[in-house]
Amino acid sequence: LFRWLCFRISIGAGLIKMRGSSCWADKTCLWYHFETRPIPSPISFVFHFLPKWMLTYAVDLDLIVQLYTSWFVLVPQLSGVGRHLKSTTTIIRR
Repeated sequence: LFRWLCFRISIGAGLIKMRGSSCWADKTCLWYHFETRPIPSPISFVFHFLPKWMLTYAVDLDLIVQLYTSWFVLVPQLSGVGRHLKSTTTIIRR
């Protein structure tokens, strides 16, 4: 249930960015994001003055994380699969 909640929040945030404002499609939203945050952190000053090309790639990275890698939250943990494979090979060797 918690994984489903994380998935829905992340996908929802990515989809609203694609449908909402045109600055996400233009990849210019982060140019002004760091100075207009309600409670800016001390490091926001540094991020605000990054080159615009870097902020454009950061928008791409943000959309990739929210729209594509969010699906991995629904995949079961691989550690459980590895644990079962290990126990199976131990039984076969005996």
